[in-house]
Amino acid sequence: MTSSENLPATSRRPRRSTPVSIRIKSIQGNVVSFASPGPAHKVWRKRLKDALGTVSDAFVDMALQQLERAAQLSGEGPSNVSINGALAIIAALAPENEAEAALALQAACTHMVAMVAMARIGSGYGSARRLPGMGIGKR
Repeated sequence: MTSSENLPATSRRPRRSTPVSIRIKSIQGNVVSFASPGPAHKVWRKRLKDALGTVSDAFVDMALQQLERAAQLSGEGPSNVSINGALAIIAALAPENEAEAALALQAACTHMVAMVAMARIGSGYGSARRLPGMGIGKR
């Protein structure tokens, strides 16, 4: 038995860095503004662009607004946790351009919306009889 056989197995995947995150700064009317939870604003914006595979500030702003809308539970406001989780999903998909980022954004938003629908069904807001009224299970 060699000494390497005694070592624990390690993953061959490279370690990922912590995904970029946001902090909801303010809400005025229906418009949410975001801020960095830590690093300087320019560093934070660069990390957001890198995560979304873009060089466009407008694309970053659009993506954050779309994530914010998808992350809201009905009757509740936007959630830092939901948006940051969605950003982690997008970062894991590692888009290399805006087209790939749009697909990653759709995947993250679809996931959040599906989880909200499942929570409504499982928490007494929905039942087998109410599913058609929620637009679920219609044929």
